[in-house]
Amino acid sequence: MKKTLLACMCAATMFAVSCSSDGNKTSETPGTEQTAEQAAPPHMANEAARKGLTVVYDKYHEIKDALVKSDAATAKARAGELASSLSFDISTLTADEKVQWEAQRNTLQSAAEKMVQAADLKAQREAFAGMSIGMEKSIAAIGLYDKTVYKQFCPMALDDKGATWIASEEKVYNPYFGDEMLTCGSVEQTMKY
Repeated sequence: MKKTLLACMCAATMFAVSCSSDGNKTSETPGTEQTAEQAAPPHMANEAARKGLTVVYDKYHEIKDALVKSDAATAKARAGELASSLSFDISTLTADEKVQWEAQRNTLQSAAEKMVQAADLKAQREAFAGMSIGMEKSIAAIGLYDKTVYKQFCPMALDDKGATWIASEEKVYNPYFGDEMLTCGSVEQTMKY
């Protein structure tokens, strides 16, 4: 009898917590938005590291904008600048943060090099997909400084495999198709730092 009562109390508590209506959007379905409390990483690195990553993010965003405009030359130039910005001071990061950053720094470096060497926009956009994954994981590990960013998704990108990117604006401007399908995509997550 005690076990049944305890199980009922646990179930009721879990139901009450999961159904609370505090105004937060909690859906993680593509095309929906999460609140800042849910979207922000559980841990953010210190301010100096977040400022360093914000410089990297700003270069990433310039690459995104160039791809939206189908401007291969600017995307190439900004990718080189992004590669140069990856060497910010990480001395204040914890050991775990350093390990996470180094893995993502290598991903970002490799994607930037591919973008610089790419023969055409299609190859740059493919490299941008990998860069976007690295940027998202870097933001999750370290955080940004005084920014709101939006994780966006296009299901048709990369030959219908789908791909994400991080944007500074909520309105979708698709870097994978440019003016061919400029607004194809949706906001998956809002992240405030």
